[in-house]
Amino acid sequence: MSLAGPRRSWEAGRQVRPYTCRACGATERDYWPPFGWLQVRTRDPQAAPGDHTYTLIGFYCSAGCLAGEAARWAAAAAEDGR
Repeated sequence: MSLAGPRRSWEAGRQVRPYTCRACGATERDYWPPFGWLQVRTRDPQAAPGDHTYTLIGFYCSAGCLAGEAARWAAAAAEDGR
């Protein structure tokens, strides 16, 4: 844990929280997403420019975990397409 804390005065209320890899279950606790971890997000196609309406799909601790999850998504999509 870095204990870096809030970066700006308006973030003073930020608390340490757990970040869990959606693929392998590894967990780290910090104020911010762990360095090197990957986020997968999707943007609402109906949102106006500048709305920043994203939905978080998941956090992944490594590219290997993300690739494994993507392979599972592809297999599920291929099976649904039968």
